[in-house]
Amino acid sequence: MTPKEKAKELYDKYEKIILDANADSWGIESKQCALICVDEILKLNTWVDENYQRDNPKLIDIEDTEEFWQQVKQEIESL
Repeated sequence: MTPKEKAKELYDKYEKIILDANADSWGIESKQCALICVDEILKLNTWVDENYQRDNPKLIDIEDTEEFWQQVKQEIESL
């Protein structure tokens, strides 16, 4: 995916949430947007693990970063 395609994908995701929002549900929409961000980070961690970490095992501790972002996701979901 090109940077332009990713930008459009993220824009479309947020736009749909915002357009569907009303004043009473802004907290729900904020949570959905935050979860989209965390999911993007987790996808990146998977890509790094599969494509880069293999050759540089000491460069990044993928398991620690993935665990951190999974915990962030849980915290967002509990808001």
